Amino acid sequence: MAGKGVSSDSARTVRSRPWTRFVLPSYVFVVMAYTLVPIAVMILYTFNKAPNQRLTFSWHGFTTEWYSKLFEVQDLTQALWHSLEVAVLSSIIATLLGTPAAIALARRKFRGRGGIDLVVVTNLTAPTVVVGASLLGFFIALSVPRGLMTILIAHVAFN
Repeated sequence: MAGKGVSSDSARTVRSRPWTRFVLPSYVFVVMAYTLVPIAVMILYTFNKAPNQRLTFSWHGFTTEWYSKLFEVQDLTQALWHSLEVAVLSSIIATLLGTPAAIALARRKFRGRGGIDLVVVTNLTAPTVVVGASLLGFFIALSVPRGLMTILIAHVAFN
């Protein structure tokens, strides 16, 4: 073995095992199906025309009645628009801030780089609830009024 890491002989034996070409993709497919099929079934049954407005597992026809009723509720549509607004704005801001930062971290050495790396890794490893509660405590300590702006700041921090 000339260098560090895995030798070429052991890497070659893993690639040459014929069962890995079938078993590993099959395993990934089964895990993905186990995760996504229940979600797909739930989405499908939101279009089911159930008699007497009951939850039923037999198909009674296609309808969008439930979605039209959903959009009649003003609080829900307002929450949906706020969610979409936060999603779009936080994605744009995080991209505009994160792309130059990632390029700088990958290509340059500068003072404070370790601190920025620490903040990035902490955000990736800390549970979302802990970071959210910390941000909430921070906003309360600074007497920042909670609203769309604080939610946007938190989402940009997560992205």
